[in-house]
Amino acid sequence: MEHAAEVSANQQQSNSHVVWVEVDNSAASTDNKTEPEAQKVSPPGGAGEGMKTSSPQRSPRDPYWDNAKIYLVINVCVGHFLEIYMPHGKFPNVVVRILYVYAAGYIMPSFCMISGYFSNRTPKDEYTTFKQSNSLLRGLFVPYVIFQVIYSLMYHFLYEKPDQKLPAFGPQVQSNYVWQPFISLWFLMSLITWRLVGPHYMRVVKYPLITSIVIGLLAGYSNATRFLSLQRSLAYFPFFVFGWLMKDSEPLFTHVRRKCYTESGILPSKHGFMAIGFCALMLVPMVFYGLYAPGYWDCPIWFGDPYWSEIGECNFPQWYAFVVRLFWYAFDFPLSIAVLLALPPFRIPHVSDKWGPRTMLPYIAHPLFIIAFQQAGYYQIEGLSVSAMVAISFFLGVAVAILLMTDYPFAFWLRYVVDPPFLSWFLLKRDENDTHAARRKARRTGRPAESDGA
Repeated sequence: MEHAAEVSANQQQSNSHVVWVEVDNSAASTDNKTEPEAQKVSPPGGAGEGMKTSSPQRSPRDPYWDNAKIYLVINVCVGHFLEIYMPHGKFPNVVVRILYVYAAGYIMPSFCMISGYFSNRTPKDEYTTFKQSNSLLRGLFVPYVIFQVIYSLMYHFLYEKPDQKLPAFGPQVQSNYVWQPFISLWFLMSLITWRLVGPHYMRVVKYPLITSIVIGLLAGYSNATRFLSLQRSLAYFPFFVFGWLMKDSEPLFTHVRRKCYTESGILPSKHGFMAIGFCALMLVPMVFYGLYAPGYWDCPIWFGDPYWSEIGECNFPQWYAFVVRLFWYAFDFPLSIAVLLALPPFRIPHVSDKWGPRTMLPYIAHPLFIIAFQQAGYYQIEGLSVSAMVAISFFLGVAVAILLMTDYPFAFWLRYVVDPPFLSWFLLKRDENDTHAARRKARRTGRPAESDGA
């Protein structure tokens, strides 16, 4: 979705292949252990007491984070399938408009928080540095370049007019294919920026969250646009910082979220029902906005463009855009936290541990299906009511997201496009503590690799 993304089963929490979509949700991370604790970690039959190992044992996955990623990425897919029913689409629908903007208030902010939570801190050794470089290059930059080229070619050959817009969703087709991330790819580019800047920012700035909010608000007055996702990188940075601070206060956050469910972890406790009720309560201002503020929808103010660009053709002053962005911060932060607290922590058999490590693919590849449906004439079907089309599009979004997280041949081979095996031949040197084949198998199957370093 435009307002607001993609968080490997081959690494630990803080050394994830892709922080927000492919993270190995281990219950603990050795990166943040103290020196004595790190010395105690030894591979099976390995180093003795007092000897450090460069490849610590993996901890069990935490199904809570897998459930969160699965839920959020399904929301992303459904939202894009329903975007044609927004005011700027072919079939405007007020109910879809309200739910769309409500969901946009927590989907990408939650992804940003999860990304900050699992982002690598300052590397302590050569092995950790290798892992971080591998994560940035193969986990984010390579998938971004591959799908940016794919979408650029599709837009070029399918849409002749440079200013033509996809009937279903998406940005206008422009000439700067390479430098302006297409559709949902902006999140990968922003995540690269945050992971490079984050450790230095958190080490230098005294009040990182407040400062990041001020930066996000003032960024709207700058000339930062969608070029390399600069505007979104600045506007969503506060959510990434908040996730980073959540990790620094991990015992407190873990305690709070576990209080939201009973000891069995299946049924919500009274605190959990409070979180769910708060999520429902936050729908009220969106209903008011959708019904009684139609002028806003004629000139939507998202986080993707500077103020002057988004209100240039409207009769709103720039201070109005500033207030709207401030409102979204005040709305998104509590809603995203409540959604994360309301998500179930228990393991869903054959779902959590299998689909959780595979949420990268549906996030970046689902637009292929939307474009295919659009080209096949799905959005031109006549004889069905708008309500029926909304219901069908909803289930199509869910089905596509699930399909791309399964082992079906199409999804299996598409994962080779995201992470081509030939990269290990010339892009990255082989690390002696890693078995590349085992890591790649773990990413695609969702099962732990056998190697100690996987």
